[in-house]
Amino acid sequence: MSKSGLTPYQDECLEILAEECGEVIQEKSKIFRFGCYEESHAHPGKSHAECLEQELGDILAMIDLIRLSGVGITVAGLESAKQRKLEKVIKWMTHTKD
Repeated sequence: MSKSGLTPYQDECLEILAEECGEVIQEKSKIFRFGCYEESHAHPGKSHAECLEQELGDILAMIDLIRLSGVGITVAGLESAKQRKLEKVIKWMTHTKD
């Protein structure tokens, strides 16, 4: 066990999750700079929206791995947190979808 009290596998899963979060941030920045539907310079043939979708999917995969690693995260806990966030964000967003 590491200082965090996690196994090396759990530590590695969290580290990869952090890396994937950084890649989502990077892709969001590229959308703001170059446009959502423009072709990615790093991934020819794919739009920045498609690249963002890939990175978000990578995060979902890591969330599953972390949940299955036994750190105490549950599907019910994730759904509850997601619902709380949706309510909060919808309440405080300044723009509507339409």
